[in-house]
Amino acid sequence: MGMVQSRPIQPERGKVSELGWYLLKRGANTAGIPEYWNTGRLYSSREAIAQRGLELELARQVSEAGGWNLVKPIFYNSSRQLPPVTPQGKIIQNYLKKAELAALRQAATTDPFRPGLSQKILNYRAGFFEERIPYQVNDYVAYRTCGEGSAEINMVVILILCPAQATKKYWQSRISIYSKIVKSEEPEIETKVEVLAVFKNIEQANVFGPRIQAAGLTIVMVNQVKRYLQDLLTGMPG
Repeated sequence: MGMVQSRPIQPERGKVSELGWYLLKRGANTAGIPEYWNTGRLYSSREAIAQRGLELELARQVSEAGGWNLVKPIFYNSSRQLPPVTPQGKIIQNYLKKAELAALRQAATTDPFRPGLSQKILNYRAGFFEERIPYQVNDYVAYRTCGEGSAEINMVVILILCPAQATKKYWQSRISIYSKIVKSEEPEIETKVEVLAVFKNIEQANVFGPRIQAAGLTIVMVNQVKRYLQDLLTGMPG
């Protein structure tokens, strides 16, 4: 019917190559995703197919961790431009706003004469905490709410799935984006957000590991994400 077409995934192997199925223009329109069909995405490379497998595995890990919701990256382009605040940025904003307010209230109750606390409260009321928020973030964000049907977010984890062709420049850009929320000078009254650098294997992680860890990000393999999220609930990540 002209909706899909088979193509060899490993054309250099000739007739013994595995075949992949790709949407044609008519198929993409029928599926309701016309933006899928374009010259650049019609035929996927082996690397792209492998990366898609990692994306599916990451989503599975989060789903099986239990109670976590996942917001995935969105493909932005000239017809769908990056907004001032992405869905992920909004989640982080809501979480930090409530978490920091709760921390300040707790500090005001237990240690009302803490040096600098009054100024921290004034800064919060003035909205200075929002300077830490990466509003245009477009990575995976896993979050939990206070209960079924609740919109109040009580835990957020950012997951950066390493691209197949990642470079030092790519990771430096991610470090710059998240540097203000992964570390805290006063953790009792300034909320941190867990940011995970997710790799397919230890060999890939070792290429970028030292710089990432020094910046405060946590390195995990994609098959460890489920366990890490579960351990966060017991206060023992790792």
